[in-house]
Amino acid sequence: MTDKLYQISLFSMTLSSLVLAVFSVAYCWRPFNPSYLRSFPIYAWINATVNVLPLFNHSWTDVSEFFYTIVELIYFTYFLVNLIAGRRARILLSGLAVVLLLYISLHAMRHETTPYMGRLVIFEAFMMCFGSLLYFRELMVRPVITDLSSNPGFWMVTGILFYFALEIPCLFFFAYFKFKKNYELASASYSVNNYAQVINTVLFIKAMTCLKKR
Repeated sequence: MTDKLYQISLFSMTLSSLVLAVFSVAYCWRPFNPSYLRSFPIYAWINATVNVLPLFNHSWTDVSEFFYTIVELIYFTYFLVNLIAGRRARILLSGLAVVLLLYISLHAMRHETTPYMGRLVIFEAFMMCFGSLLYFRELMVRPVITDLSSNPGFWMVTGILFYFALEIPCLFFFAYFKFKKNYELASASYSVNNYAQVINTVLFIKAMTCLKKR
């Protein structure tokens, strides 16, 4: 039963990533959308490719996930830095990303990528949560109140924070149950992470479609 739930979650995540890729091409390049959305299709199609490739060859899973994590780190850092107004906050977030990329490069040169993937993803998740919270803090102290329902940045950062905040406990429980050799609960923990990505996709699509031409 647990294996079926995991397979359903994997299928849902893969399908949602393909839907996101199609929506990104259809909506991100509309002239009235903000400029920070125009690079989003690159991320969306890499995400979809990484999710689809293992369906054809399972041996590509580790390599594609490692490559995707680097792309995700670079893109979301770029995205958050474009939205955050505070200079110090932008420098801090960029610096954390550089440190993490140096950490990745060090282990990649030693051909030690797979054993450190879990640690890398956790570091990235904490960093993205931190960057998202910096954005929301700025949003709350802004003197001008904006209509958040039609603010693409708000919906994008909500999606980023939701996914990465949920990813942290999911990965901890996955690692714990795997260590205890309880593979059913480990799969169930990772299923939650897959469903979180589906909800994350819905929030990203909301971001792309919330602005209407006037």
